Amino acid sequence: MKYLCPLFILLFTPSLYTQEQGMASYYGPGFHGKKTASGEIFNQDDFTAAHRSLSFGSQVEVTNLTNGKTVLVKINDRGPFVTGRIIDLSVAAARSIGIDAALGVAKVSLKVISGVRVPEPQEGQTYLQVGAFRTEANAKQSAAKLAGWGYDPKIRLGDLYRVYLGPLEESVSDTTAKDLALRGIQAQKRSTPPPGYE
Repeated sequence: MKYLCPLFILLFTPSLYTQEQGMASYYGPGFHGKKTASGEIFNQDDFTAAHRSLSFGSQVEVTNLTNGKTVLVKINDRGPFVTGRIIDLSVAAARSIGIDAALGVAKVSLKVISGVRVPEPQEGQTYLQVGAFRTEANAKQSAAKLAGWGYDPKIRLGDLYRVYLGPLEESVSDTTAKDLALRGIQAQKRSTPPPGYE
């Protein structure tokens, strides 16, 4: 039996089963030197990234599926807050795997080397629309602020970029709305997500 233990550990190592594919984007100059959701100061020249649900400190191998280039990054921020994207890379990390600066995005695969996934919010009945913006940049700035306060914002694109929280339990929704009001934000309670698409 003792000879089976190393095999058991190997089979259940996160790097062998926690994988994801989707679009990667990158962020840099506008956030350089600012505090991330983890509390660390963002440095666009470090090999770091933002992910919606992986724990801070997670080590993730990112592979550009167009050219096969790979980089190892540390998760220290929350995001991306744009539908269809799975990770936001620092400028240095994006450059190292050849993401075209003009396009700004690339299809990638993620392999978690270490770390755990934070549980996603459960289905509920209440949503809070926090803001509606004409530009993606302003929506991302709003979402980043919410993430810095410990929330899990999302963005829907329709006629506007709408930043929202949820689904939330009714009691959590009320408490959150009061907290946001104290911070100068009047959230709109909804029974469905804001109009637009994920």
